[in-house]
Amino acid sequence: MEDMLEKFGEHFFQYCVDNGYDRILRVLGSTLYDFLFNLDALHDHLGSSYHGMNAPSFRCTSSLDGNIILHYYSLRHGLYPIVTGIVKTAAKQIHNAEVKIQVISVSTTSKGKCHVQMLISQANSSSSNASFIQTTAPQSPVRFNRSLSSPPAFNSNTAITTNNKVRIKVGTFCQAFPFHIVFNRDLKITQAGNSIRRVLKLPADLPTANIHFNTLFQLDRPQMRFNFKNVISHINIVFIISTINELSDSAAYQHQPQYTNHSQQLHRQQSCENFDNSATDDTSNGRHRHNSQSGNCVSNTIKLKGQMVYVHESDSMLFLCSPRFSNLEELTQQGFFLSDFPIHDTTRDVVLMSHIQRNRRDLVQLREQATNELQILEIKLRADKKRTDDLLHSILPIRIVNQLRLAPRDPIHERYAMVTVLFSDIVGFTALCSSSDIDPLQVVRMLDELYLSFDELCNFNDVYKVETIGDAYMIVSGVPDPCFNHANKVISMAFDMMDVTKGVLSPVDKSPIKIRIGIHSGPAIAGVVGQKMPRYCLFGSTVTNASKVESGSQEGRINISETTKMSIADTTPYLFEQNYNQSLNMPCYFIDLDPNNLSHDSQKRTMTRNLSIDPALKQGIFRSPRPSPSQTPGESPVITPPMSPTSPHLTKILLDISNLPAINSQP
Repeated sequence: MEDMLEKFGEHFFQYCVDNGYDRILRVLGSTLYDFLFNLDALHDHLGSSYHGMNAPSFRCTSSLDGNIILHYYSLRHGLYPIVTGIVKTAAKQIHNAEVKIQVISVSTTSKGKCHVQMLISQANSSSSNASFIQTTAPQSPVRFNRSLSSPPAFNSNTAITTNNKVRIKVGTFCQAFPFHIVFNRDLKITQAGNSIRRVLKLPADLPTANIHFNTLFQLDRPQMRFNFKNVISHINIVFIISTINELSDSAAYQHQPQYTNHSQQLHRQQSCENFDNSATDDTSNGRHRHNSQSGNCVSNTIKLKGQMVYVHESDSMLFLCSPRFSNLEELTQQGFFLSDFPIHDTTRDVVLMSHIQRNRRDLVQLREQATNELQILEIKLRADKKRTDDLLHSILPIRIVNQLRLAPRDPIHERYAMVTVLFSDIVGFTALCSSSDIDPLQVVRMLDELYLSFDELCNFNDVYKVETIGDAYMIVSGVPDPCFNHANKVISMAFDMMDVTKGVLSPVDKSPIKIRIGIHSGPAIAGVVGQKMPRYCLFGSTVTNASKVESGSQEGRINISETTKMSIADTTPYLFEQNYNQSLNMPCYFIDLDPNNLSHDSQKRTMTRNLSIDPALKQGIFRSPRPSPSQTPGESPVITPPMSPTSPHLTKILLDISNLPAINSQP
């Protein structure tokens, strides 16, 4: 597991390099030691830029043999192998050094943080450690051996010349640097800038006030025990401290206990020196105050960020700093003003720019939120439009719906030269409905099962369902799309209807219901009539004659007119029995399939038709309309049956059927 996490650390560093972050990483330090020292400051900067980020903390010390001891603090336990992989890869790619890392100890602080000490040494022990820890750049006067408890004496023979007549008063210094704190080896505050003294209500005579540093502040970064010796050993890194007492409290010196003798004072100083800040987190001491005007949670803790400078003349430590604010509301809430910052300090520009960037982020966030809401509304609108289109296409033909969208007020009426109309009704339906022993719901379920099967057959045979009136079912072919084989389509539909009714049982005696069918061909006029519940209707003598042909039919028979017989392209598969119609005064014919001429194609068609009928038709009486093909108003309407003999998903089945041997119907 540790090896996998170490590999992840190597991959993560490479990921940062690939995304351009190596330019920041390469300027953190000229040596691996300085790189790791400033890595903590980089994490602090990222934490202030990305609110809610809980970054780990690093600090370094030097071992006696010249190696590096890395102290790693994190709330996430067990992930230190990732740091091992990152450090090895960074040393190799940025500082061209092969290092080996040994975990010295793993412990948990009092605040629940994981504290891991790692010994970092060069893999090649024969090479020099000069470039491993010491920098090649000119040394600052404050840089010294980090293993010493105090800095070396300042060399008076240096090339820097001073003018003894140039002096600066304490008041002038406190005004020029309003954010600074001076404390001695006992961590007593001896001097503070004007702004810090005003906001924290510090007394004017600080040297005699006996205010201890740890009484007012706690160390956030680096993660270590705060004392004079540790500050000197980490003097070249960024320090972040935060106030302990809230702003609403009284002055700090009023809370300072008055020591009656030297022993009590010494005991107090020793207690403060043992104050352990090793587990202090940036988000600790969750003291916040709610700002009712902005609605934001404003922190009530002052955070100061800066550097430690050793003052050799007074053997004191000068903390040059600036307060950290996330917004203007927090600045105002903590009692600061922009005038508190000197002109040479860029903090006021940073605060104003952060306010502008925050407003920009808010606008971007609002725009993204509005975009997401619009996308959700667009998805819902498309779903609603699809449901509306499906409902319209179940009532009207697709081409007619598109015409109504383009010109809703224009009348729609079309003349067709030759169409074929079919009527069917259930034998004995009137007596069935008038029976007191039959529940009306059973009749409705029977019709629902029958008509849903007919609807599927309409799609299969590519015919158009006009309407249903009671037990009468009316279809047409050649409308709204003209075709030459309209009679063949309707006759095929009629035979399929006869076969389907064998599976629909009557609620009276549980026997298959019987229907009769009449078919007639001729000219017709089609159009949309009415505004409320509009329907696509057929008009003309062809419709009337088709109804009369159906009346002249018999139970379980298909009656066609002579015009329809003449419109059949191939009459070979059929047998005709003459049935003269008295009401029409014209010859009609009962049509049936010729068992001697059943072709292999008709067998395949029967099997395909059975596969096309949805088995779920018999489950319930309500069903949503069949989804229609997506089509824009500018496209030509082409009605394609969702399941036809040439549909792609039936290709394999048809190929398997075509390989079967032909079946001879004769014994």
